[in-house]
Amino acid sequence: MLGYSFLNINDWILLTLVPANLFGRGTEVYLHRYGWIVLSAVLIMLLIIGFIIWFYRRSLECIRNVALTDPLTGGLNLVAFQIRGTSELKTHPFSDYALLYLDIRDFKRINKRYGVAYGNTLLHSVYGVLQSCLKQDELLARSAGDHFFLMLTCSEKQEVCQRLKIMYDIIEEQLGAKFNLSRASFIAGAHLVRDRNLDFLVLTDRAKMASKYQKRHQCCQFYDEKLEKKIDQERILEDSFLRAIQNHEFKLYIQPKVCPGQKKDCQWRSTGTLAVSGLRHYLSK
Repeated sequence: MLGYSFLNINDWILLTLVPANLFGRGTEVYLHRYGWIVLSAVLIMLLIIGFIIWFYRRSLECIRNVALTDPLTGGLNLVAFQIRGTSELKTHPFSDYALLYLDIRDFKRINKRYGVAYGNTLLHSVYGVLQSCLKQDELLARSAGDHFFLMLTCSEKQEVCQRLKIMYDIIEEQLGAKFNLSRASFIAGAHLVRDRNLDFLVLTDRAKMASKYQKRHQCCQFYDEKLEKKIDQERILEDSFLRAIQNHEFKLYIQPKVCPGQKKDCQWRSTGTLAVSGLRHYLSK
């Protein structure tokens, strides 16, 4: 590079010679350093963002597993069962489903006699057998303790009973000798899904409620209109029981007998149309 300037002295001119690469070397080094700094900062930021995303996804997965997984069986819990069941009803509007509730008789006594570890092994084994009996799009969950919920692709009561008998036979064959289990060891209630507008929790509650009315000779008790009326009558009776006591509607009668002792009879006088099991109920206006 050549530079010049007039000195105004006898036409003198000052010439300045500068190498052409004098500033290029420093600029190139500076640009390289600046580029590496920017690149390093970008990589560090990307690593930080990647770690945050990975940690968030891992935490979310752990929370999902805790919230939706049964820790004993590793399968669905009741919350996940309700979510999946609701989704199945919406995605398969033309399929027929039945909700089934199973409960092991006297499981608390088994836990108390043989220990919690034995009871957990029993529950895990029963869950495994039930899971092996499911078809595609059918669900199984352990809600709490010895309570199991199943969602089966069945349309009629007879079909549900047949599926349940098959499950009982497999349980008795595989677990009968080890845990002394048979079909008499279970309490079962079921509800055929007819109204899909009902909340899924209501459907599961109906299956569980039906199990409380199962008789020994029944394979399964179904929740239907007849059982619903019976439950409603019992609730009305229960609600009016306290009022009847406060209003002194119960009358105790002692009738003499020929043999020693006395016969006691209790009457409930009310203005309703209720029938009380175990009591002679007289209606009066």
